[in-house]
Amino acid sequence: MGELRRVIVIDDDEAVLRSITRLLRAHGVMTTPTTDPQKALELARDGTWDVMLTDQVMPRMDGMTLLRRVRTEGLAVEVVMMTAHGGDQMATQAVNEGAFGFLRKPVADADLAVTVARAADSRRMRQTLGSYDGLGSLVGRSPAMRRLFQAVRVMAGADLSVLLLGESGTGKTEVARRIHEGSRRLDKPFVELNCASFVEHLAESELFGHEKGAFTGASETKVGKIAAAEGGTLFLDEVGDMSLAVQARLLTFLQSRRYRRLGSNHEHEADVRVLAATNKDLAAEIKKGTFREDLYFRLCVEALRVPALRERPEDIHPLAMHFLQKYPRPRVGPVVHLRPEVLVALTSYRWPGNVRELENVIRRGVVYTAGDTLGLEALPEEVLGRAEPEALAVPDRMRFPDKLLGMPFQDAKAEVLDAFEEAYLRALLQRAENKTQAAVLAGLERSNFNRLLRRRRPDDASEP
Repeated sequence: MGELRRVIVIDDDEAVLRSITRLLRAHGVMTTPTTDPQKALELARDGTWDVMLTDQVMPRMDGMTLLRRVRTEGLAVEVVMMTAHGGDQMATQAVNEGAFGFLRKPVADADLAVTVARAADSRRMRQTLGSYDGLGSLVGRSPAMRRLFQAVRVMAGADLSVLLLGESGTGKTEVARRIHEGSRRLDKPFVELNCASFVEHLAESELFGHEKGAFTGASETKVGKIAAAEGGTLFLDEVGDMSLAVQARLLTFLQSRRYRRLGSNHEHEADVRVLAATNKDLAAEIKKGTFREDLYFRLCVEALRVPALRERPEDIHPLAMHFLQKYPRPRVGPVVHLRPEVLVALTSYRWPGNVRELENVIRRGVVYTAGDTLGLEALPEEVLGRAEPEALAVPDRMRFPDKLLGMPFQDAKAEVLDAFEEAYLRALLQRAENKTQAAVLAGLERSNFNRLLRRRRPDDASEP
């Protein structure tokens, strides 16, 4: 742990705070303890902290809320959660929300030291790769994603209905969460309803609730998603699959902010922000008569399109590294590197399942990797099968990383980046129909793309 720099420790129990601080300082860590989560946030905003080690149950701001604030603000610090309460479900939630790790109290000294060390290594690696370019768990460097991040920040403060458009697996649910977590409704519920999951009368029950005996099988009164989201955000996923009857009731609610449970004549009022998402062309659905135009305009005060992964190949590397960190293998040690040919294969693939598919590929790859570096053997056949064999060839100097160990760090880094740049250009040119399309895939202006070609692949620069 000698390389660690600075760790913020947050716990409302001062005895625990002193104990953890003593242990970390004994390992040479510069540690600042505090019982105030708000003070921890203010400290982390200067960007110099490696790890935020926080208790979960605290009176002024719990650890999960603190974690969300860190990720919403895009603070370059890894968060490790500690608690004496909760089980695997809480640990899973914390990791899914962006925590590096989760420790149960009382924390063993060795577990604490190892987890904090790995979290600090993760933070340094992510900063080197630039994967903090993003918004919370949304990661991306491409122009399209940067525009999306800016729109999300604006919409978070607007409290308007937003319609999220894009293919399945692009991350529309994550965008909705980031809008909620950046809004004044942050401390209130975020409730999700997948509109494609229910038949008509069950969809109405899920959305509005029902009284006991309202229909066959309604053995007790049920509170609907609208009531559950009171004061917060209701996210309607796959809203294009909602039946016309439920659409009519939803429209009435959006107009009046009042609703009735199935089987009841009593009206309830709700303060709920509604976000919706679909992978369908709603304009076409309106023409077919399967989606109400008036509902569309109620839901779509603003529309945000989440780009497909094949439209932003420059985001594949930081996303892959993000998912490596999400699945750290605490017992055998994390996978922290991708072999260069793996990155070329990932970039060459078309990703019909988008970011969700990439996450599954990396998660599977972690399971099949014995050491700390993920190789081609860990990738599924469908990814390797669609990558051009020549595109997977990489320069010899990238196949023998031991040769780099005798170089100063900056020289070795430049050597690897030069080689990757050449392999990346080769893969793009093989995948695209022409240089203009290759420039679009790379997120570059054609003139800048040509300049890059002239430097790395002069023979290709002369071709159309």
